[in-house]
Amino acid sequence: MKTQLIRLFVVAFFLSACASWKKETLGYMGAGFIAGGTVGAMQAPREDNSTMHGLLWGSLTAALVGATLIYLKDDNKKIKEQYVELSSLRSQLKQKKSILNQGDSHFLEKELPPELEGLVDPGKWFLYEIDQWKEIKKGEFVHQDKVLEVKPARIKPH
Repeated sequence: MKTQLIRLFVVAFFLSACASWKKETLGYMGAGFIAGGTVGAMQAPREDNSTMHGLLWGSLTAALVGATLIYLKDDNKKIKEQYVELSSLRSQLKQKKSILNQGDSHFLEKELPPELEGLVDPGKWFLYEIDQWKEIKKGEFVHQDKVLEVKPARIKPH
């Protein structure tokens, strides 16, 4: 009986040590182990140890359930699909954002004196055309068609 408990502990340890498996997968494997162990113990011949048959059948059932779930619930496939979708959305965004107009701030509507040209960045502005809907509240959307980007004048660091 003591060796059987040690073997059961070792099997449980190896099942719980798999960090890449989700709790859902481990739960299904545990249920498979219990179901397989019950069937194995009930089907054991009289001259054999029913506990060992239960452990054997339970282990096999848990391994089959785990392998099946890893195959059926593959996260890498979902991640690849999301990456392809993200790439297409990025390319659509780059195509829709076009510059309508751009200009300089002309530093308070005057030309920058020559002695300050290396010290001051006069700033710029850009007007982009976009086409997107933004949710401001649940059920309320605003259509955005232009973005104004202003880069203010600043002193350049040395």
